[in-house]
Amino acid sequence: MSQTALEWKHRAEGALRAGRRDEAVTAFREYLALEPGDADGWFNLGYVLRAARRFEPAVEAYRMALAAGVARPEEVHLNLAVILSEHCGRDADARAELAAATRANPGFLSAWLNLGNLLEDLGDDAGASEAYQSALAIDPACGRAHGRLGLIGLHRGDAAGAAARLEGLLRERVVVRAEDQAEVLFALGHALDALGDFDRAFAAIDQANRLRTPRVRYDARAAERLIDATMAAGPARLDPVPADGLAPIFICGLFRSGSTLAEVLLERHFGLTAGGELEAIPAVAAELGLPLRQDLGLLDQPTLAARRAAYGTELVRLHGTAGQVIDKRCDNFLQIGLIRALFPDAPIIHTRRDPRDTLVSLLFGNFDDSMSYTFNPDAAAHWIRQYQRLMAHWRGRFDGTIFDLDYEAVVSDAEPVMAALGSYLGISPVTVGQAPAPVERAVRTLSSWQVRQPLHRRSAGRWQNYRKFLDPILRSLEA
Repeated sequence: MSQTALEWKHRAEGALRAGRRDEAVTAFREYLALEPGDADGWFNLGYVLRAARRFEPAVEAYRMALAAGVARPEEVHLNLAVILSEHCGRDADARAELAAATRANPGFLSAWLNLGNLLEDLGDDAGASEAYQSALAIDPACGRAHGRLGLIGLHRGDAAGAAARLEGLLRERVVVRAEDQAEVLFALGHALDALGDFDRAFAAIDQANRLRTPRVRYDARAAERLIDATMAAGPARLDPVPADGLAPIFICGLFRSGSTLAEVLLERHFGLTAGGELEAIPAVAAELGLPLRQDLGLLDQPTLAARRAAYGTELVRLHGTAGQVIDKRCDNFLQIGLIRALFPDAPIIHTRRDPRDTLVSLLFGNFDDSMSYTFNPDAAAHWIRQYQRLMAHWRGRFDGTIFDLDYEAVVSDAEPVMAALGSYLGISPVTVGQAPAPVERAVRTLSSWQVRQPLHRRSAGRWQNYRKFLDPILRSLEA
């Protein structure tokens, strides 16, 4: 290796460690121009490009790593699958990459679990079950595989069988690690809930949440500071609005408040493009340091215009169009000020649900560590109150421009709600009916199985089944 190549390599690795992504990308490219056979160099370039949300170049870099004979190619195939599925809308290609990962290393547990998850998102319960069984052949104590198989059984209508199998796993101590037990207990809680055995369901869910040990616990003071800073941010507005054809439709609200159902109904009734939970708005907010490090009101017109254009580019990359794509990232309720700055006329649909039902659903959710408030009833109630405080602020600032979509009204009688929503959107329905059409695309939320079923009211008023366990907390939400 030449001295020049070595210098570029050291510069690239130093920038990567320091988190200077743009500098790392430039340095890695200079190094690889001199040493194109370095598989690890290509892997590192792919990693930093992915972190910078430059997904197509990241895919190219990872493919170069494979061509150069990178060690553990199964891990590269897995990284490619995640990018292609979650960030490029290429589920078929992602599935092929996961298949390649399992061929490269049939004992690679993560590849089988990711394949099962992708197939669940696509509604392929048989294929997902096979993938999870393959995972169990590698690790018979894998709680994720056991839990997901239990929930697939529940989806198939066999709640009693699912509960019996899951209870057997715990009784016979097939699963022993805390994280595996939590996975099984979450699934067991859902099965017992479906059977109407609410006491045992709550016991299972409560134990599951106690077993969860997030890297960062919910900080109530930090949450309050976040909401305070968001409310204090000065207004900003992109003026004039570019004639770029961008016409996104935003759905936001608390997780488990009906956002996936709302997206499916919009897709079916109005022929809109379901975009899923896009990362674009939170990524813009993080890049700009909003709201804790920068006031929204300080953003200048060129900055706003550039971020709007970047959002449009991402829509086109994912969905082939920038017009009438639904962005249903739930926690975008934190970014309504930014959305209004970038898209002054964009429809914003706020999904509302009885907060008591929302709290119960959050506790049953088995979310990742970034939502650690869902592991504790008091923390969940605190976050719900912060959300309510912020939504009251947005209504005051943007009076009449946010459409409140009530979950209970939708599941009771969807048609008048859709008529009102169509009037708000200024478009006419393309079909009429109560039940969503079959969903053929990937649905990457906890509701992936529910939205493939007809509308029902079973989850409305669910909190009453658990009132005796959560009474003081639920009463605080009533107030």
